[in-house]
Amino acid sequence: MIGNIVYVIGRSVVVRSRTGQGLAPLWVWIATQVLGIIVTIAFIVNIVSAMVNSF
Repeated sequence: MIGNIVYVIGRSVVVRSRTGQGLAPLWVWIATQVLGIIVTIAFIVNIVSAMVNSF
């Protein structure tokens, strides 16, 4: 997991230094991580809610 972000940051820095652009992959990675966290929290809340309602 840590290796992925290190790679994305490294590639973004290299591409940005060579072309002046290149931060899109970094922003996409951040967006997918945030979306994944939101989906995971919603899933856990749904499971806990179903468990509480079953008691």
